[in-house]
Amino acid sequence: MIKKIVLGLFLNIAIVTNLIAESNGVFLGVGIGFVNRGEDVTISGNKNKYNSNDAFMGALIGYKHYIGNSSFGLRYYFSVDSNFDTEKKDASTANFIDYDLNVDAMYNFTPNSSFVGVGLFAGAFAGVGTFNISASDVYVKDNQIASIEKKQFRTGVNFGLRLLLGDHNSIEVASKLPLISSEITQSKSDNLLPESRTFRENYSVLLRYVLSF
Repeated sequence: MIKKIVLGLFLNIAIVTNLIAESNGVFLGVGIGFVNRGEDVTISGNKNKYNSNDAFMGALIGYKHYIGNSSFGLRYYFSVDSNFDTEKKDASTANFIDYDLNVDAMYNFTPNSSFVGVGLFAGAFAGVGTFNISASDVYVKDNQIASIEKKQFRTGVNFGLRLLLGDHNSIEVASKLPLISSEITQSKSDNLLPESRTFRENYSVLLRYVLSF
């Protein structure tokens, strides 16, 4: 009798976990994180280096699929990340928005028939980074506020960890490592005092929730 009960429990668990295994399909995600940026500012031939950690929010939409019944899969998605940086009250502010196309390879250490699983992902991204810099009296001439807008091609690598919660939910810790710096070179007509500013996104870390359909 006891053996039948135990066997029945195992069969029920197996049926349920197979029903909620991660499957192919469309997914959406949102998250929050921080980005580490470096900045080189040249004023009258003198170069100054700065570093900051800025909070940002991100969202994504894409499609994932697994190869056969294996734990290996691929996903393709479009992501948008935006942050608002305020370095100093009387210095400058910068708005950054990144639009990226991403491709990741995924591997799950626990079988797709498990309700809770752990996985890894790694891939690459390419897209456009836009930023707007507004400077106050510290960086202007003749008490005029100046601003610069710029779009820059960006590319780099993605990698991170995934906590799988059934077929439809996962929590990820994701990181991006961009490979290209963004540079602003100002003309003589600009009001900003620095002759040039070079921005580097050293890395970003994001905690996000992903819902699969």
